[in-house]
Amino acid sequence: MSLDLTAERLDDAATATRLRPRTRFPSVQAVLLGAVPALLLVVTLLTGCATRTDGTTGDARPAAVTDVRAIAGRWSGLLELPGHRQPEFVEMTIAPDGTYNVKGVRTIGVLDVQGRVEAVDGTLRFRGPRATATGQLYEQDARRTLVIDAKGDGGNRATVRLNPVR
Repeated sequence: MSLDLTAERLDDAATATRLRPRTRFPSVQAVLLGAVPALLLVVTLLTGCATRTDGTTGDARPAAVTDVRAIAGRWSGLLELPGHRQPEFVEMTIAPDGTYNVKGVRTIGVLDVQGRVEAVDGTLRFRGPRATATGQLYEQDARRTLVIDAKGDGGNRATVRLNPVR
């Protein structure tokens, strides 16, 4: 049996399709149809580990702070400002006496703010020269995260998520 593969026969789309050899490899469509459910499963599983609205992950629980000395030390993390696409890196130093200093190099200048922090009813209250803030400490295993929501005297808001510097 001979196979006639002349140009005339291959011009016919139906014949070309019929003459295409079958392979044992799955088609692109079959691969994609199998990949979509797998991708959805991965996304669903990762969502369980994703950051929550309080800025922590997984099973982090609020931890009551009754004394500022419990959070004294250096912290670093990201400052998020509404309307800004990129968060900005900041470092905060909290002294055992309740004074704090926040420093960062911002897109539009340098951030250098001092103020006082106190523990009130398990949460933290910050007061700076032009803003006030509340803070909550979260703990998960040995990991600590300090989430601070600030409000400037002009009504501007910001959120800072910090972790201890080791």
